[in-house]
Amino acid sequence: MSRLTFFSVAIIGIICTFCTCKKDNPCPICPPPQVSSVSLSAEDIQCQEVWLKLKFTDNNNPHGFALLRDGVQVASGSLVTSDTLLIDTTVVAGHTYTYTAHRLNISTVVDVSASLPIHTLDSTSHTINWIVDTLGVQGVVRDCWVFSRDNAWAVGDIHTIETDRFDSTGKWVQPFNAARWDGRKWNLMRIIVRLTYQSSQFEADNDPIYSVFAFSQNEIMFLSSAGGVTKYINGNWVLTTIPYGQAPNGLGKMWGTSMNSMFFAGSNGRIIFYDGSAWTKIPSNTTVDLKDIYGLDANHIWIAGANANDGKSVILSFDGTKWNKIYDSDNVPAQEWYDYKSVWMDNSRLLYLASSGLPRKLNLNTMTFTTINTGQTYVSYNTRGIKQNDFFVTGANSEIVHFNGSSWKLYENIQSLTAHDVWWLTIKAKPDFVMAGGGMWIQNLLNDAPVIARGNR
Repeated sequence: MSRLTFFSVAIIGIICTFCTCKKDNPCPICPPPQVSSVSLSAEDIQCQEVWLKLKFTDNNNPHGFALLRDGVQVASGSLVTSDTLLIDTTVVAGHTYTYTAHRLNISTVVDVSASLPIHTLDSTSHTINWIVDTLGVQGVVRDCWVFSRDNAWAVGDIHTIETDRFDSTGKWVQPFNAARWDGRKWNLMRIIVRLTYQSSQFEADNDPIYSVFAFSQNEIMFLSSAGGVTKYINGNWVLTTIPYGQAPNGLGKMWGTSMNSMFFAGSNGRIIFYDGSAWTKIPSNTTVDLKDIYGLDANHIWIAGANANDGKSVILSFDGTKWNKIYDSDNVPAQEWYDYKSVWMDNSRLLYLASSGLPRKLNLNTMTFTTINTGQTYVSYNTRGIKQNDFFVTGANSEIVHFNGSSWKLYENIQSLTAHDVWWLTIKAKPDFVMAGGGMWIQNLLNDAPVIARGNR
């Protein structure tokens, strides 16, 4: 009998040695796996910061803990909630770390989480070869879009020496409102964005274009200064117009998830939604001029707004159902006002904002602002990028700056090329190409000229 018992135990030992049972499909012989009461997960990984979610699976308060990185304690504390967000700001770019969380009973370790390996983002290169193009003798580039270094768009108000005059037939030569880059040259265009009824007939109008937004090379939207919208779809131009009284006049911007799901933001707090056929005015709970809109998906969209006359500013957030005001300068002291002109992000935890002061970032978990020392001296207008280790901020005095995840770079060579006389209103980036647009002060002509900076990476 004893030999049978021993033999049975030996067989069980052999089976368990080679068993490949899993948590969701355990075998009837192996004991159930032990589940830790404390866990770690990565919420955000940057070059110089790691955001970790610490979670306990029970309600036995308090929850004492210690956070270890590569076996060395970097944080500790006690929680009365089941989870918290921990931010490690002492990491470096391009490095692999292993985190574990210890559950503590006073100072005794009673449980340990599974190990969590983390590789921080690598820094990107600041090296960009910039070329500056002037598109005309008067006007401004208000927005741009980049598909590749051989396919990009610039829109705005473009006057050349051939426009703004009567031709040999007596017809007035209209200015241009768009330009397309084909990798070799700029092709100036007049995109019809509105039809006006004059002299008993409709006449095409190519108003200045304030915004361009694309989903592919064959799905592009153009928004005019008067609220006209033109869609470029598979080689066809389709003109539509926002109903009178709803048009987001001013520095209108747009963002959406498809050609049939678009938000438009403009002056006096106007927000319009377009579903492909109908236009709907959406309550914004503000009369501040809305300057920029950007999102991650249909449930995470943000708007930055500011008034030029009084400096009042707002930040709005869309949760998939309604727009919420998450910042209002009316609720902060005057010395803390920031007129936010542009917003960008690559996740739902941090917003990057351009303003008349230095750019700032907003932690959406704690709703706290941090001023960013980018090396700029003047007003910033726009911020866009690819990831948190590769984004740009543009401004006055020909200032364009780049963050590579670890440091900021001010491109002084652009300032030299433009004699410090450009206000850059827009910038878009791809891994191998960057394009910025704005207006350059031409002293002998006493006006601004539309200008583009192309950067090969």
